[in-house]
Amino acid sequence: MHIALVMEADEQGHRAFFLQALRDLDLVDSVTIVDESGGTFAEAQDTLGPKLLGTHHELSEGLAEAAPDLAIVSLIAANAPPAVRRCLDAGCHVMVEKPACTHPDQFAELVDLAESNDRHLIVPLARRLSPWVQDARRIFASGALGRAYALRGAVIADQTRIWPAHGQRDWTFKRSLAGGGHLVWLGIHWLDMMTYITESPVVEVQAMTGVVGGAPIDVEDLALVNLRFANGAYGSLVSGYLLDKPYQMDLSLWGSEGWLRFGESDRHILEWHTNSSDHADMSDRRIAYSGPSFRNYTPWIERTLRACLGEPPPITGTEALAALRVVHAAYESADSGRMVRL
Repeated sequence: MHIALVMEADEQGHRAFFLQALRDLDLVDSVTIVDESGGTFAEAQDTLGPKLLGTHHELSEGLAEAAPDLAIVSLIAANAPPAVRRCLDAGCHVMVEKPACTHPDQFAELVDLAESNDRHLIVPLARRLSPWVQDARRIFASGALGRAYALRGAVIADQTRIWPAHGQRDWTFKRSLAGGGHLVWLGIHWLDMMTYITESPVVEVQAMTGVVGGAPIDVEDLALVNLRFANGAYGSLVSGYLLDKPYQMDLSLWGSEGWLRFGESDRHILEWHTNSSDHADMSDRRIAYSGPSFRNYTPWIERTLRACLGEPPPITGTEALAALRVVHAAYESADSGRMVRL
């Protein structure tokens, strides 16, 4: 498969992971790099080696080279939608770095275009492929926990990244470039996981956001979000930059027949209990996972590539759009002081 990777030097979030995945995956035969400034060409050459087919400053030239099967767009959110549109118009499947836009209405137009062109539009909300998330989804789907009552999650990163030693904050702390702060950059993973595990969308959102660390930024470093799901369950999420070093992450789910939780005391352990007589053999279990709870983006990109070959995608454009709408509903709620219905 031939891949076009569209990048810019100022977007450094995950491009190293993307390059490493393209280098390591056997499904990838060659890669074309597009960067208007050329600032990422040397990094791409060093990582990709002989897989690098060519480098281009113009997107039209990169898309014309060897007809990419997949375009990966790794740009600042404000710059992403026009590039995604051009890639879709060129007939490519597209994976675009989150949050992919500064407002979900921009992304909705791209979802419609992808569907009309019969192309995948994939946002790497990659934590849904984490082993513990897959296990939690399987356990809940088995019926062992009964009907979902409530979910509670927390994803806490470091306040220190807001105060970099070199004094230059990156684009994720500017509303005009990112559309929001911690919630749209990291909290969105937990919002997506909650709906993925329960297979139920969010229908109401109530939130408070703020800048508790005192930084001169116009996006939140803390969001407290309350949710109601279509299946009747309630949820809450704490999403913020609050630590001296990352991370603290956990998720709990309570149901009519039991409960599960991951990450208690920062341990990579999934525990669950059921009082269902139909699932007595599953009661009071735990799974301990070795290594970090999230490793890298290689499994996600492999699933994305296989989707281009006809397998199910790891996420649909519609599912990614739903997560973005929940985030921006939280911002609307925080600004208005009112609950927002989706």
